[in-house]
Amino acid sequence: VTAGTVGAQLASIYAAQIDFSDDEANTQDEYSVQWFKNGAPVTSGITSPTIQVIKRADGTDLVASAAMTQIGSTGAYKYDATEEANRLSAGEAVVIHVAATIDGSSRTWRKVISRDSAA
Repeated sequence: VTAGTVGAQLASIYAAQIDFSDDEANTQDEYSVQWFKNGAPVTSGITSPTIQVIKRADGTDLVASAAMTQIGSTGAYKYDATEEANRLSAGEAVVIHVAATIDGSSRTWRKVISRDSAA
């Protein structure tokens, strides 16, 4: 694509895949995030990744903004909530808010998840 064409004006597209699971023993909630740029996983250059978990019912924090830990050199990040007060209850829904600096700009994403009441 050359300068002056429509293609030259397109910006990169960033996305985040946000996943949640609770462990078999029900002792921790496990959050994982993989960031993408133009459909490809971002594996380096991610700084200050954070997670906040907000109760859908009233907008208060289940997990206040906290730093995430990189999973090896994959570019994926994790956060484990082990305190009872910070874990998702059966039937509860939350908004997961993640943020990081990627390519020099702060980027944020959100995803609503819930835990099945039968869990």
